[in-house]
Amino acid sequence: MPITIDLIQLVLVLLALAGVVFVIYLIVTLARLQQTLREANRLIAEARGPVSDTLKKLPALMDHVSEIGTNVEKLTTSINEDVPVMLKDVRQVTTSAREGVEAVSGAVSSIGGTVKDVSSSFRSHSGAASTIGTAVSVIGDILSVVQMFRPQKKTRSVLKRKKRR
Repeated sequence: MPITIDLIQLVLVLLALAGVVFVIYLIVTLARLQQTLREANRLIAEARGPVSDTLKKLPALMDHVSEIGTNVEKLTTSINEDVPVMLKDVRQVTTSAREGVEAVSGAVSSIGGTVKDVSSSFRSHSGAASTIGTAVSVIGDILSVVQMFRPQKKTRSVLKRKKRR
C-alpha cells in the first residue's frame, strides 16, 4: 500500500513545526527579558536614594565650586601684584649684600696691607721690638690667609657672558 503525501500537507506540517519552535524560542526570550527587567528595576530602586541625595546636594556643591573659583581669581590677582614687588626687594637685598661683602673685602685688604707695612717696619728695627715684630708678622700672615678666601672681583668678560644668558 503506497502512502501518498500531498505537497500542501507537507508544507503545512513543516510550517506548524516551525511555528512551534518559534513559539518556544519566543517564550524563552520573553522569560529572559522579564528576568533582566526585574534586575534593572531592582538596581534602579537601590540607586534611587543615593541619586536623589546627590541631586539635592548639587546646588550647594556648585556654590562651593563658584566660591573656590572666585578665591583662585583673587589669589592670582594678588600674586600678580605682589611677586614683582617681592622680586624688586630681593634684588635690593642681594645688591646690598654684594656691596657689603665688597666693603668688608676692601677693609680686610686695607688692614692686611697696613699690618704688612707695620710688620715690615718692625722687622727693620731690631732689638727689644723683635717680639712685637714677630707678633705683627704672625697677624700679617693670618690676614694674608684670610685674603685668600675672600671673593675675587669678576672681570668684564665674565660679566658680559652672564648678561648674554
